[in-house]
Amino acid sequence: MAYVLIRSTDSQTFPVRNVAIDTFINGAWHRDLVGLTFERSTTEELDELKHLTPAEVIRRKLKGWIDVQDDQRTAVPFTPENLEGFVSHPPALAAAVRAFWDHQIKVERKN
Repeated sequence: MAYVLIRSTDSQTFPVRNVAIDTFINGAWHRDLVGLTFERSTTEELDELKHLTPAEVIRRKLKGWIDVQDDQRTAVPFTPENLEGFVSHPPALAAAVRAFWDHQIKVERKN
């Protein structure tokens, strides 16, 4: 079994679209789909990130977002203050960490 890199890029960031943030509100599940932009990491940095908390990883690597909204469905701009609110919301933090780690290295199984 061999693995090959699907795509390489010189970009310092990478977008992840349709990140699902599932929140239980008033007895029902609600799903928001957002787009997150992360800074790329070297292999050495990935090893270092493994020892950080999820919130520390997101504070360090998340560089932007689209379609993040507040409770009144108003767009929330990406700022240091809003990032702190984002990482303090457990469903958002969990979704962001999962998206970051899942999209670090894309491999395709070669037959």
